[in-house]
Amino acid sequence: MLDFVLPQELTNANVNQILDQILAQLKTAESLNLDCSQVVKIDSAGIALLLELKTVTLKQNKSLVLQNISPSIRALCELYTIKI
Repeated sequence: MLDFVLPQELTNANVNQILDQILAQLKTAESLNLDCSQVVKIDSAGIALLLELKTVTLKQNKSLVLQNISPSIRALCELYTIKI
């Protein structure tokens, strides 16, 4: 199991770096737990990151759990009508 704490910002400026970090660590893990409690700023690239991680884990038959979903993430998911 990979426990990963997302940073305060999930934006176009840092999502590629975060994705690379998670994917590198996910290779040896059976599941991914994302702690979202620190996220205060998120844009569409941040939502795309979460969706990409969902796609990757599904393709690899691994589970993905979003924990402590911040109000910022909830608000943007509601705006895009994405169920989390």
